[in-house]
Amino acid sequence: MQFLIAHGRSRPASKMVDDDTGLSRDPTQFESTEHQVRGKSWLGGLIKPPVIRQFLHSGHLYKEEEERGLSHFELFADLVFVAIVRIFGEVAAEEATVSNAIKFMLMFWPPWSIWADMRSYLNVSGTDDAIQRVYILLSSVLLIGYTAQGASIHVYFPGHGAEETTTTTTTTETEDGHAKFFLFSRDLEGATISEEGYRALHAATGFFLVAKALRLLQLLLYAFALPRFRSAHLVQALFTLIPCLVFLRLFFVDSAADAMAVFVVGVLLEVVGKFLAGILVHMGATRRNQHKFFIPALEIGHVIEKTTAFFVLVSGEILMAVAYIAEDQEEIGPHGEYARSSLGVILTFLLCWVYFDADSCKVFVHAIRRHWFSSIAWTQLHLPLCASMVIVAASVHEMIQSNTIDQGLRWYFAVGMSIAMICLGIMGFLHNSLDRPGTGIIPRWVRLGLRIVLGVLFALFPLFNNDSSVLELGVYCAGLGALVIVETVGKIGTTGNVVEHHLPASKDAVNSPYFRGGAETLAEVEYSSGHKTFRRDELTAYEKGEEDVGGDESVGLMKTVVIRRGQRTGLAAF
Repeated sequence: MQFLIAHGRSRPASKMVDDDTGLSRDPTQFESTEHQVRGKSWLGGLIKPPVIRQFLHSGHLYKEEEERGLSHFELFADLVFVAIVRIFGEVAAEEATVSNAIKFMLMFWPPWSIWADMRSYLNVSGTDDAIQRVYILLSSVLLIGYTAQGASIHVYFPGHGAEETTTTTTTTETEDGHAKFFLFSRDLEGATISEEGYRALHAATGFFLVAKALRLLQLLLYAFALPRFRSAHLVQALFTLIPCLVFLRLFFVDSAADAMAVFVVGVLLEVVGKFLAGILVHMGATRRNQHKFFIPALEIGHVIEKTTAFFVLVSGEILMAVAYIAEDQEEIGPHGEYARSSLGVILTFLLCWVYFDADSCKVFVHAIRRHWFSSIAWTQLHLPLCASMVIVAASVHEMIQSNTIDQGLRWYFAVGMSIAMICLGIMGFLHNSLDRPGTGIIPRWVRLGLRIVLGVLFALFPLFNNDSSVLELGVYCAGLGALVIVETVGKIGTTGNVVEHHLPASKDAVNSPYFRGGAETLAEVEYSSGHKTFRRDELTAYEKGEEDVGGDESVGLMKTVVIRRGQRTGLAAF
């Protein structure tokens, strides 16, 4: 289907019927991206007009015919965020306490929100022109500024020295370790921020709000330039503006408790706003006058690819934490620090295995495609998931350096692993399985439920006494390894719930000398889930299970391409 872009302003009297959708529309109501970009670009194509690459209208999805891959500057934006994650990882490792963990989570959200804005823009409207690249550059510079200021803020508690917020204290007494981690038993109302800390807080808030202002300006520009999408962009602008107004309060706070309260309210408004926007869009899409609504849509393949790549980059923080140089003679060889480092690598590998197989089924409908609620929930769950991975990386770094582990660090590591597993379990339930009911050795709900159970067990493990880093890492690796084995083996025998539609043999086949009679050709394959059916070509390779262990297909469709003689040896894989 030719990609159509809703941009026209005129409405001629004559009507035409779209061949792909069967809808009656004006001839100039839609125009192709190629025509728009070539016909209305400025400065020789350096600046391109606003476009919407895929959208919903009258119950149909209009999208580009060819799937888009990640652009080079999208990867640059991801690398900038990884650098920011590195800094906040060091902040998270300062002290293994609840207050420091919450401080990290709250400070982690604003950069995540800015990165999510960039991701949404590049997915829905990315033109890869000079304006887009300048936007990525400005956002990256502002992110670095926010991180530098936010990471320098320290919270001090009455009766405790400043050094307590910048070093990780070790203790051999379990009771002291529990008390150290659950720091909220102290008087949080008396917590203070230094005068330099308040200046850093104001500067960080300024960097964040300027980045959000760029996003607001962008949404308003698109609302003006694309009349048919004006309502959708104004709704996005409204729910972007409201949390920003809350964060203005940070310029006037005079205590750490007030600053944390503002952060919590701002984050909740941002998250709740996503769901409220989804409700408004859903209400508009189900009205009788739905033909008047044009709603920007996500390109699911692009989202999955970008989110997966980002998770890999965040997982790399753990690998960075386990890397070491054997300077001590006692550490040379496969023992000591090498053993702990190897367990860190195994832990990261198993977490990636569970994430890549988050659906825990052979064929499924991705949460983004399933429903507006599951789409938003799946996207928002990546915030606590990635934040917990950074906490895990900070904890593993401390465990790699020492044979012993203090109780506060154990709680820190346990909470990070617990949040990660619970998020992975919930994300699995958000996907809609298209497997045939009753297939598989272990039911899917049991396999996914084990993730949440394991997350709870991880959170409770510090209640058992242990001061060995190797044993601590080994237990978590054993738990993850057992889960991976159960899920992988439990999926054996699962098959897609295929609804096969057979067509009579074609006339040419009947006239063929090789025709034996009674032959039928298989129509397009469909999978059913309840009363809904999904064509195979509607699903990505990830949803069809082709990227799973034991995937159905090993080689895709082949086609012949004529190449020049000089390319023949150049393309050879040797």
